[in-house]
Amino acid sequence: MSVITIRLSEDMMVTVKTKANELGVSTGEYIRRAVVHMNNTLEEDAKKARMIRASYLTREESMKINAEFDAIVHEIRE
Repeated sequence: MSVITIRLSEDMMVTVKTKANELGVSTGEYIRRAVVHMNNTLEEDAKKARMIRASYLTREESMKINAEFDAIVHEIRE
């Protein structure tokens, strides 16, 4: 396991210790959980962004196909 050193403001450290105590975990474990949570959140955000981009690309292609079908149907009705 790797070791890192971080600097936290006194206020933040008090909050970290308080929250860690409330959860019954060490401050190190609390910070590890916070990092895991942030990593998961960022991955979820990236996944949502990829899905939105794919949706827009699919929507544009679908609109082109629908226009082609409309033209065909219009020709058939005439």
